[in-house]
Amino acid sequence: MTQYAIVAIGYNRPRSMERLLKSLAQADYDDDQVTLIISIDNSGDDSVQRCAEDFDWSFGPKIVKTYPQRMGLRRHVLTCGDLVEDYEAIAVFEDDIYVSPNFYQYMKQAVAYYEGDDRIAGISLYQHLWNVHANRPFVPLAGSNDVYFVQFAQSWGQVWMKRQWMAFRKWYEEQGEEFQESADIPDYVASWPGTSWLKYHVKYCIERNKYFVYPYVSQCTNFTDAGENFAIPSTGLQVPFQTGIQREYRFVTLDDSDTVYDAFWENEKLAGILGLPADQLCTDLYGVKKNRKNQRYWLTLEIKDYKIVRSFGLLLKPQEQNILADMEGTQIFLYDTAREEKNPYRHHVGRLACSYDFRGDNLSVGMLKNLMVNKVNRQLRHK
Repeated sequence: MTQYAIVAIGYNRPRSMERLLKSLAQADYDDDQVTLIISIDNSGDDSVQRCAEDFDWSFGPKIVKTYPQRMGLRRHVLTCGDLVEDYEAIAVFEDDIYVSPNFYQYMKQAVAYYEGDDRIAGISLYQHLWNVHANRPFVPLAGSNDVYFVQFAQSWGQVWMKRQWMAFRKWYEEQGEEFQESADIPDYVASWPGTSWLKYHVKYCIERNKYFVYPYVSQCTNFTDAGENFAIPSTGLQVPFQTGIQREYRFVTLDDSDTVYDAFWENEKLAGILGLPADQLCTDLYGVKKNRKNQRYWLTLEIKDYKIVRSFGLLLKPQEQNILADMEGTQIFLYDTAREEKNPYRHHVGRLACSYDFRGDNLSVGMLKNLMVNKVNRQLRHK
């Protein structure tokens, strides 16, 4: 039995599986023996199975798993996760993922650092550059380490560790398949269909205060091939990934990190920076939360008629850097919602935010077209 395993998940896309397996074969495994498990849901066609059986894996045992009946995406992925019972950790990839040659080095070092911390629900290999809730770019605050933390599980390349995965599965069995919404769960996540397993893992992270470790430099990318998750192919989730071999990564504990984000991709550390109790501040720089929990203080770009405690410019990137630098301006507002007061700054904050995201004062026709295409793709997408 090897210490680590790689699980490649397939259904009915032989070309996608072939591409994933090719990238896995090009990775650096440091002379380790690594088990490759290719798990293929029943589609009524054996082309993916033939691809898996023909593939030569020279780094350890290869196991091809098939099923007599269709499992469906959620059940299939959860079943694959349960394979971690036989290993210290597993790296899990759906077939439209392409890995960095260095992903295994990152995986091994991250598992060694975080496997003893029950607050860490998993390790992401993918680096998000897009806030899926707000349909806006996401840029994490630059730190002195190679990772940051988000209260958001990963499905586009992730590592699951044995004890942490078993804790999630116990929670999943206890809470049942009915998905109860709450103010802490983003609307976008709650809207995902019943086939989604990820919505449950995200909910688990929120309810049990767990986090995923995310890399600043992605260890994989996503082709978003047409299939179970996406109605049409897109390059919208392609991200730059590490190509060179890095032998040592710098990790940090959750307690010592300044870059910790909630499930809405909002920085959790801003309350301390602003001198406010965390439970009294709604950080809403992406404008998705809408202060749904009615917290007294609200940090947002939106124009609201409340007492302005402080205001900041929207010039530095990422957004929260303007708060850390106390950047002068009237684009970001810290409101005291207990006191109503007319807001005198009724400029075009929305237009400014758009130009802030995409460079330049005016969006071109081409950019507007791309934004519309993005919106349509988002509506067509099935999670």
